[in-house]
Amino acid sequence: DYCMACGYCVQACPYAARFINPVEHKSDKCTWCYHRVKKGLLPACVTVCPQKARLFGDLNDIDSEVSKLFEADQWMVLKPEMHTDPTCFYIGLPREVV
Repeated sequence: DYCMACGYCVQACPYAARFINPVEHKSDKCTWCYHRVKKGLLPACVTVCPQKARLFGDLNDIDSEVSKLFEADQWMVLKPEMHTDPTCFYIGLPREVV
């Protein structure tokens, strides 16, 4: 890995999703708790959300809740004008946030 923790990518990220990992001293971002998902668990943020406002699932599984919501065309992405092909979708956001 060639990251020297300069922070340029943190500043450049249009979603403010990157940070400098204080343990590994390199740039990092959310991995949707890959270590949990590969064990069949949900990401921690989904598990602990008291309002159940977060959903996580496989868009390719036609029976999943996220797939049904996606097919209902009720989703949006942040900063679509950036053309970054995001994989995080939002449902019910006020238009002024997008």
